[in-house]
Amino acid sequence: MTLVSVWKKDKSKRDRFASARERCDRNWPYHRERVKAAFLELSSIDSRFSAHDRDEMTKLRADGDPIYHGYDYVILSEDDRVTPRRTIYSNGKSFHIDHEREEGGSITVHYTYGQALIQVFLKPPKSNKSIIEKTDILVWVGRNTDALTTAFCERLIGKYLILARAESNFETSTILERFRIRWWRFMDMRNRLQIYDTHINLLNRWELPVAAAILALASFAISLLKLRC
Repeated sequence: MTLVSVWKKDKSKRDRFASARERCDRNWPYHRERVKAAFLELSSIDSRFSAHDRDEMTKLRADGDPIYHGYDYVILSEDDRVTPRRTIYSNGKSFHIDHEREEGGSITVHYTYGQALIQVFLKPPKSNKSIIEKTDILVWVGRNTDALTTAFCERLIGKYLILARAESNFETSTILERFRIRWWRFMDMRNRLQIYDTHINLLNRWELPVAAAILALASFAISLLKLRC
């Protein structure tokens, strides 16, 4: 195999992806509207949720703030809520009440032009008084806008609702749902490096013995089956 043939083979792959990038850049505005329509449907079901795109958020920027180009996004977010906790400041003449607020979580479908890169981020709700660091979760990455079907968007919203409920001070969740969230964090390399030092920290101290016991029982059962055979 000559270097010319190696380059031709590689160039054909580059050209195919360049064509795919151009197609995705052209089609993104249509897929963005489909994503936004799914987000708006939830906001019409429950007014606590609202959907916005980059154009709307850009109009809300303060004068003098920079405007960035080359990307686009659609966001679905939940309204902030006031918790029962509050701090009262008083100097004898006047007082001020500082209410703790829980900032609602969000889901963002982000698109980068010229790369055809689609990223979906889940942001958990968080108290404005919390000292616990809560990072977002990169739950999906793709390079084909055709993947953004209505059914796909609905599944993404389902994941977002689980995270928003599991991480909220006002809601509750099941053990299975919390394990799902841990799995989403672990599955993406970026998130795993953000949160865990090593892969073993997918499980906490009480989960590790349980997992070891399950593996031991499975090995024992396999051994018995082999003896019978």
